[in-house]
Amino acid sequence: MSDEDVALKYKKAIKKQIFPDSGFPKLNLAQAKKELSQFKKISANPESVVDLMAYYVEQGILCTLEYGDMYETSLMSGKN
Repeated sequence: MSDEDVALKYKKAIKKQIFPDSGFPKLNLAQAKKELSQFKKISANPESVVDLMAYYVEQGILCTLEYGDMYETSLMSGKN
């Protein structure tokens, strides 16, 4: 299995934990971070690691753009 194939497997796992193609977002960030950490341990290619890190962030951004910032109200409640 090539590094690209392995990276794709981890991308799918991260997407499933944050912003799956169907259903509501899970936002299971702890599991997504575990997937990222596991990939860091097995990958010999730093570029692939950085790419997966960016993908992790992108999934969070896509989720926020689609559903809004669910924590915005609590963050703004302290502002008066």
